[in-house]
Amino acid sequence: VGAAGVRPPKATAVLSAEAVLNLYSNCIKLASENKINAKNTWSLALIDHISEIVRDSKDEDDQTNFQKASCTLDAGVKIYASRVDSFHNETFRMLGGMNKVAQAEEA
Repeated sequence: VGAAGVRPPKATAVLSAEAVLNLYSNCIKLASENKINAKNTWSLALIDHISEIVRDSKDEDDQTNFQKASCTLDAGVKIYASRVDSFHNETFRMLGGMNKVAQAEEA
């Protein structure tokens, strides 16, 4: 924990090609089933490995597979949006707790 209680960003773990494929498959499945939520969004590392997935998704002609890239981007957007919502809710929950403490001290 650094200054002002802010944690430095975690270094992105290096994953094997098989682990990246498993991560991709899991995230795409969750996104298509609309199961990305505040409880699991922070454990989904698709955003951290999105460039590897797109770079490694070449077709027979060594061209980028844009269908796979768009699915990856769509899942990444859902994960990111869920993280923003989660952060927003936690921030307001903390703010509400601080307001209750402040009101109790004034009384």
